[in-house]
Amino acid sequence: MTARLLGEVLLDAARGPFAGEFIASLPIAATDGTLKKRFADLGPRLRMKTGTLDDVKALAGYWQAADGRRLAIVAIVNGPRAKSSGPALDALVSDLALSFNTAAMRPSAKP
Repeated sequence: MTARLLGEVLLDAARGPFAGEFIASLPIAATDGTLKKRFADLGPRLRMKTGTLDDVKALAGYWQAADGRRLAIVAIVNGPRAKSSGPALDALVSDLALSFNTAAMRPSAKP
């Protein structure tokens, strides 16, 4: 599965009839599950599932921007150094969420 395909699945799920239940089932940043001690700067607007396999580490879920728009985020590291990529994945997700939030606040931003 590619990150793009998983992102499309997440976007479709967010538009489906059970979107609320599905999104509510994902761990909340800095609050519960595998995100309890992660993403304290982002708080409850970030909901993601973590995944780990041999030589694979991943994060996938949603960021809710201040203007209400939802961004599907998928980050996958596949390789022998995947297990040590946690801090880099977290930094990538944080930067992406905050950049999207800032872009959403600009008057010229387009959905």
